[in-house]
This record gives sequence, C-alpha cells and structure tokens, in this order.
Amino acid sequence: RGHAALFGEYTHAEYLSERCGGDPHAYHNEVGRWYPEGEIYRPDLLPVPSYVLRCVRAHRVAGPAALANLLDESFLGDGETSLRTQLRRELQPQCAPEKQGA
Repeated sequence: RGHAALFGEYTHAEYLSERCGGDPHAYHNEVGRWYPEGEIYRPDLLPVPSYVLRCVRAHRVAGPAALANLLDESFLGDGETSLRTQLRRELQPQCAPEKQGA
C-alpha cells in the first residue's frame, strides 16, 4: 500500500468556517498556532522547490494537459503569479559577471 496527500482549496475565511465550524479555538488548535501572523495564507511565501519538483514530475506522468493545468492554474500567495511564471523567473539563466581587466 502506498501513501497519498490530499490538498483542498480554501480561503482563510472558508477554512475557518468550513473546516473549523467558525470556532476560533478549533482553528487555533488545528492550524492557527503555527501562523502567529493570523491568516494561513501569506502573499510573501514562495513554494518549496523540492515539493514543486515532486508535483511537476507527478503531473508530467499524468500527461501534458495535467502538467499545463498545474503550471497555469496554481498560483503563488499573491493570487496572481502562476507557477509557470514563477518557475520561468527562477530558471532564467543569470548573466555572468564581466571579468575585470578584460
């Protein structure tokens, strides 16, 4: 038998309402204690590279449509930057610095 992870999509308010029944104490016990800033979604966080690589590999096996969906329909915490856009930014070759005295 294998293992699987399931991820759900919630806004902070939806998570509090649907997963915790609107109870702030239940929210704190379930996830809030790890988020001292308040809300569980932050616009300044970037994806963990090793996790993104695992997701890309799994979606690639599922086929081109699944991979395109992952890249184009997964967004960073800002709600605007797609995973494809972020990966392009991260993977762009950096210009080599000019050598001194050349």
